[in-house]
Amino acid sequence: MNVITFFNTVKRQVLPTLAFVFAIGFNVSAQVSDEGCTNPAACNYDSNANTCPEGWDCGCTYDCYGCMDATACNYDSGATISLPEVCVSSQSYDSESSCLELNLTSEVTAVFNQGGGLPTGIAEGNSVTFSMELDFSQWTLVSTDCDSYGYQFGCLLQRYESSTPVPYMITYSGGYSETGQITFIDFNNTGVDLFADNYDGNWFTDFSENNDALKFWDGSNDIFEAVFHDGDGMNLCGSFNSNVNSLVQSGSSIDRTHYWAHWGDWGTYHYDYTTSANEALVTFDSCTVLGCTNPAACNYDSNANTCP
Repeated sequence: MNVITFFNTVKRQVLPTLAFVFAIGFNVSAQVSDEGCTNPAACNYDSNANTCPEGWDCGCTYDCYGCMDATACNYDSGATISLPEVCVSSQSYDSESSCLELNLTSEVTAVFNQGGGLPTGIAEGNSVTFSMELDFSQWTLVSTDCDSYGYQFGCLLQRYESSTPVPYMITYSGGYSETGQITFIDFNNTGVDLFADNYDGNWFTDFSENNDALKFWDGSNDIFEAVFHDGDGMNLCGSFNSNVNSLVQSGSSIDRTHYWAHWGDWGTYHYDYTTSANEALVTFDSCTVLGCTNPAACNYDSNANTCP
């Protein structure tokens, strides 16, 4: 075999084989799996990752999000990515009053009679008013634990307990009314929820605001709930006085209420946002102070507003 024949043989047989081997090598290298979080919005995003670990969340974490405003009630010192919308203002709404009667008036939009015990005098279209006197001195903050779940950020709850059960009254314009008692009140700022989903290799990440809520309890029985419009809420930082007064002074609006004292037997829903009013009416009256209201009397009581 001469030199020319040898090189032609190498060109026809050996070089294509080497090219095929190199091609396989490079292809295998390109398909090497690098596991890690592939969501650019996640706290542990790995720009080199091309494969998600096992699990629905791709191993991504989001605990670096939170309120970074040091003046807010729910400031998160561990947050590195700011969510300003979850910050709860420390503004105070304290008033000089030591006792107020709270009245929440809605329109009944749904009536439930699960157990057949629905009283007469209750119907859709009725106005319904939940009322109770709040003596600020008898309510004590007992818990700030927020019932958060999943990817929820900025949740801040204040639970107050009364030193003695406080009477309430609920009145329907159809003629029915009843009384009960309240032992706990929750002021719940629910923050925002995160939704993250990987579809066909593309990530979708979004934050949605939850509805703040005011809940009234008798022990473990959820009696009455008032839910705020999306994005509206309460001032939860200050005293019980401040939290109550913020219901009017902060301009927050309640778009629905629920009466659940007899749930399982009967109850009513009041979706005010579906009515012409669009929201519940919140009003305050002075608490009842019994005593002599005649300035000329020897036992005149300047604090009294109601005769015995």
